[in-house]
Amino acid sequence: MEKESVWLSQMQMADLFQKDRTVIGRHIKNIYKEGELAKDITCANFARVDVDADQTYKLPMKGR
Repeated sequence: MEKESVWLSQMQMADLFQKDRTVIGRHIKNIYKEGELAKDITCANFARVDVDADQTYKLPMKGR
């Protein structure tokens, strides 16, 4: 996978690096805060969904 892009959820990254999902979330937040990456080109809107019982809904994008 050298020089390839991989899109993972925070949970998948947590599994990959054997860390809690909240650790990954804090790290990502710092990446955006420091300007290392731009949120609008690295965060997929479609990935921000949740399921509650039998309903699926889109979560609001924070900071947008």
